[in-house]
Amino acid sequence: MVNKALFSSDKTEWETPEDLYRELDEEFNFILDPCATMFNSKCLFYLDKEKDGLSTCWVDYLNNLMPGIPLTSAFVNPPYGRRITEKWVLKAWLESKQHKITVVMLLPSRTDQWWFREICLKYGEVRFLPKRVKFIGAKSGAPFPSIVVVFRGKQ
Repeated sequence: MVNKALFSSDKTEWETPEDLYRELDEEFNFILDPCATMFNSKCLFYLDKEKDGLSTCWVDYLNNLMPGIPLTSAFVNPPYGRRITEKWVLKAWLESKQHKITVVMLLPSRTDQWWFREICLKYGEVRFLPKRVKFIGAKSGAPFPSIVVVFRGKQ
């Protein structure tokens, strides 16, 4: 029998724990969170649903907002769900590749999905987290393992 809690949830947006974000931010110095709200953004600059990080060019957005500040790194903790996660992985990889920026993603570990095999493994640096992430506001750790994927903009 399949445990549906491992693959679905009524909630798709989970806020990154501060300690995990701080550790990654110390390494990558994030400038933009293209997948956030004003309540959960980890970066000074962010895109919310209204500004639509999936269809907006992240570099152009930051250039229009703050001319002269180059976008060098972005942090993405996308909504979790099969179709939406794959869209965000593809967008993050393309932004990284086209604009030579580093994009760091916090994702559910779904090694059986095409986006993991064809994008993350081929073009990213995959870091398996040693324990389950306890997202802010969650009662316990996630019912699935998580990974951090780094696209370094050199593809």
